Amino acid sequence: MTKFIAVLFVTTVTGILVDLLWSLFTRLFPWKDMTRYYYLCLKGIILSFAVPVVFIGIVISQREEDLWLGTYLQSTRWIQSVSTGLFLIWMIGAVIQLLRKAGKWKDMIQFRRGHEEAMTGPESEILAEVRQKMGILRKIPLYRGEISLVPCVCGCIHPGIFMGMQEFGGEELSMIFKHELFHYLHRDLWYYALLSVLEIVYWFCPLFSLNILYNQYHRWSEYACDDDVCLSEPGHAYSCCLLKVSLHAADMAGEIGCGLAKKENEVIRRVERIRSKQKNHKKKWIVAWLTIMCLCFGSVAYGAGFGTTNGYEALYEATDVANQVAGENSQTLTEYEEAADVNDDVTVIEIGGGVDARATVVDIEGTVPAKTQAQTSGFSKSSGTIVVSVAMTPSDKDMQVGIMEPDGVKRYVLSDNYVNHEFEVRKSGTHKVYFYNPNSVSVSVDGHYIK
Repeated sequence: MTKFIAVLFVTTVTGILVDLLWSLFTRLFPWKDMTRYYYLCLKGIILSFAVPVVFIGIVISQREEDLWLGTYLQSTRWIQSVSTGLFLIWMIGAVIQLLRKAGKWKDMIQFRRGHEEAMTGPESEILAEVRQKMGILRKIPLYRGEISLVPCVCGCIHPGIFMGMQEFGGEELSMIFKHELFHYLHRDLWYYALLSVLEIVYWFCPLFSLNILYNQYHRWSEYACDDDVCLSEPGHAYSCCLLKVSLHAADMAGEIGCGLAKKENEVIRRVERIRSKQKNHKKKWIVAWLTIMCLCFGSVAYGAGFGTTNGYEALYEATDVANQVAGENSQTLTEYEEAADVNDDVTVIEIGGGVDARATVVDIEGTVPAKTQAQTSGFSKSSGTIVVSVAMTPSDKDMQVGIMEPDGVKRYVLSDNYVNHEFEVRKSGTHKVYFYNPNSVSVSVDGHYIK
């Protein structure tokens, strides 16, 4: 649960910062030559929310340093309590958002039912011809209905082009179909579906709750399709087609419709952009600018991830009960030694689960039943020290807390509250950390050991 909240937090922080940087680049350098690259970068930002690459990168880098994120994947009781509360809040928000999305999905079903497939006619023939020229083998049907204000392509699994009853000329239909089919080729339908899911998961993030990322993707996906259409169609004719569709939507609904004409200023911006006579920048400048963008994105993501890692470790240290108590009372505990064959008839259980061989700091949390010895899985150690730091509940029951050497000899300290003890490694081989509860009641242990 703590890890899940950490993933959401790190991904949200880095995603917001990278998106702000992306927005800054697009405003300062709105080159038409860069449309494709800005569009692809925006797709990368969306995918980074779906796959927490920054968090995974932090884990890998820290593991290679044999730190296992220091304390980043560990937690204290305070952190666990806070994480539980945050998870419950997240669950409530996600359920509410899911219910809202369910209503929109129902509206989409009704939208599809309000259209009939145009099996024959000149529109279907033009669509089939355009689809063949664009190399699309899959049949994408055309649907017509009164409720469509503007042409649009919908459906990830069963895509189709939906149009109203407005009449268009042959060349206009060709340009409209090209635009919608480019959305299909760009996989925009899948990205819109992914955005819909991410809006449920990241309902608390302003990029999703305020539809910022959705609006950005809508705008730049339209730009990318406009540019692709203008590679084979006259820019002036295509601009006139955009305006015609927009004016028809305004006449039907009393305002500029969605899709190709979502907002009046957006359509005007697209038309002005198509008609602009911007010079083409040399390829070397575009490559250089892309390199700068990648470096900036990477630096921002790494800096945000590094900062959250340090912040989490500071929070861990501030709420680590075992270390706090040990710091308040630093008396030296007497170390005892016990032969391997003593207490052979004691019940033995495992605590702590599997341990990554590369991990240095390992969490221990569990309950040791009465008259039972709980021990960790073995780990290799040839020299140095093993530090065991745990708190015990209830705090009035003596426990043996120690290590088992390769030959089975036990070295331990006795305590009824906490232990923060350093055991010197005297023999090379497989060691284990163990807890023996001689009491008649169970005792809970919570802490970690450092190999």
